[in-house]
This record gives sequence, structure tokens and C-alpha cells, in this order.
Amino acid sequence: MNVHRLAPWIAGALGVAPLVWQGRAEAQAPPPASPTPAKTACRGEPSGVRLRIVVDAVRETRGLMTATLYPDDPTRFLKPKGEIAVWRTEATAPTTILCTWLPAPGRYAVAIYDDLNSNHRFDHTLFAPREPYGFSNNPHLFFAPPSARAASFEVGPGDTTVVIHLSYWFGDSGGGPSQPHPEPSQSGPQ
Repeated sequence: MNVHRLAPWIAGALGVAPLVWQGRAEAQAPPPASPTPAKTACRGEPSGVRLRIVVDAVRETRGLMTATLYPDDPTRFLKPKGEIAVWRTEATAPTTILCTWLPAPGRYAVAIYDDLNSNHRFDHTLFAPREPYGFSNNPHLFFAPPSARAASFEVGPGDTTVVIHLSYWFGDSGGGPSQPHPEPSQSGPQ
């Protein structure tokens, strides 16, 4: 696989250069108990269709959680100028909630990244991201971007909630996305 061919999908989705990663799918957990965002807390023009995005596995309260919303059109998914909207909110650990009004019910897809240094760019090396990322439906990623179909979900009238798990390529374990690490033992070696 030519790594440089990956640039267009991620550049359009998150404003980045080439990425190569191996991801893992995770079971969709129910969103944490919290009040539904008020109408004024949602981005966009109020309509009868509201999307609530719960981003979990947020390790630290730092940076701007950035969401990119795509329509149900594979020719626009992860392409430059293919998005319906891009918006940001302050990241909060362990969960960040974003909310937006949608134009109509239908199928959509979301790409997320935590802009840790708030520079409005998804920072990366030649081959790997330096900031955590995720996609709706938490698709399994293996050296390629998810397909529009793998990341798309149905939105009906009223409120819809999706849960996105952040992946950390640059974790202290090296290699692919890292797992949450248990707290070190306070008792020391035995």
C-alpha cells in the first residue's frame, strides 16, 4: 500500500497528511448519564433533528474536540470540502459531549479528533497521528480509512445520540491505538 495515497481521506476529514494505523472495534457502550444539552448548547440552526455526540476515552481536559459531519454520500466522505459542518468545543475528560442540529433525518457520518494544542490542525508525523481520533460506529481500522458505509448511522426525527471512542496511536505502549492503562500499584514491587 502506498502510504501517500492515504493523504486525501484524512486531509479532507481532519486537515491532515498521511496516516497509517491499525485500529480495533469496540462495543458501543450506552452514553453516560447526563442531562440532554439545552437547545442553546447545540451548534447550528434549531430544527426537529438533533445529534448528540458522546466522545469517551478522553484522557485529559485539554484542547479542542473537533467534529466533522458528513452526509450519506461516499463521494464526499473524508474528502476536502465534503463535510456538512466542522465545529469545536473544549475537551473534557473522561467524556466530551458535542451537539448539533441537523438539516433533516437521514444517514450521516462523523470524524472526531482532540486538537490537543488548539491549533485547528490534526497534528501527525509522516505515518501516525499525534492527536487522538475516532469515527462514528467505531469501525475497525487496519492501514486504511473507514468506508462511508462503516462510519454512517441513521438519524431520525428528534434526538439521536452516538458514542465515539477516541483512539490513541501515540500512547506510551507504542504501536497501534493504546488501551486504557490501569493505575500503578501504590504498594510497590512484591
